[in-house]
Amino acid sequence: MRGLTKGREFQLWEYDVSHGSLLVRSPAGPGLATSIDIICVGVEYIAAPRHLGQITVSEARQSELDHLERILQKKLSRSRVWALEGSSERFLVVAAGLRVREHGDDIFDSPFADPRALYRATAVQQRPNAETRLIRVLQEPNIGLDTIAVVADGISIDAKFNLWVLNVAKNTFSTDQMIDLLEKIDPLHSRCCAAAEQFLKDRDTEHLKAVVRQYIELLSEITASNRGSLP
Repeated sequence: MRGLTKGREFQLWEYDVSHGSLLVRSPAGPGLATSIDIICVGVEYIAAPRHLGQITVSEARQSELDHLERILQKKLSRSRVWALEGSSERFLVVAAGLRVREHGDDIFDSPFADPRALYRATAVQQRPNAETRLIRVLQEPNIGLDTIAVVADGISIDAKFNLWVLNVAKNTFSTDQMIDLLEKIDPLHSRCCAAAEQFLKDRDTEHLKAVVRQYIELLSEITASNRGSLP
């Protein structure tokens, strides 16, 4: 993300109130062949001036997360909070998904015109990758066969679920449905990633297996209730 935004001037460009969709853009112009977009969907909170200047996208600090939880009066997943970091200020965003992209489209084109096109560029890809973290667990020496079996099932269901999102959900779900889907998955997906990372530190296999089983159950339930079983 830092590479794409480096040296570019950004401004708040578009906001869709009904869907909470936010576009922060550095438009193409003289000497700049492409535009850089920071696309946020399912926005719950934004505090920023119209003209942001040069910024990078970074994770929120714990103090910022605590501050936002007091404002919104609810617990927030760290994976849903970003900071648009300028030279002297950090502007906070709470959203279901965020993506930075470079493109050569007209500067007045909107990524929100087609919800399916929007979700090909955003959302699920911004979550931490459970599959990668679980694979790291399998690479550890001396883990039990029962742990291997559960973790392998978790990797399989995560991969199949991502295929289902790409081939089914993104082509049939409305914007609101996609946002609801992300909000339902995000807390447990983050717990699964955290449990895998924690296992690498303390080898707590029981906690890891319990969380991965819950993750498997949730993904299976979502796909079964929306569009049949997983592929």
